[in-house]
Amino acid sequence: YEVVVKCPGSASLSNSEDFIISLPHNSTVLQLKEAIKHNHPCRPEISDQRLVFAGKLLNHDDISLKYLH
Repeated sequence: YEVVVKCPGSASLSNSEDFIISLPHNSTVLQLKEAIKHNHPCRPEISDQRLVFAGKLLNHDDISLKYLH
C-alpha cells in the first residue's frame, strides 16, 4: 500500500515533490505517522504531524488505512 504524503512548507522538499511511504494494508494512522517520522528527511515528531484525508483530520486510533479510499 503506497501513501503519498504532501508536505506543505517543507524546506527540504520542493513544492512539486511528494513523499511516498509503502505500508501493509492493515497499517494504522499511528503506524503511518511512525513511518513518516523515521523516513522523512525532517524527522517530524508524531505529535507534530497532522494527517488529513478527504478533508478529515486522521487520529491515531482511526481504523486501518485500507478503509481510506
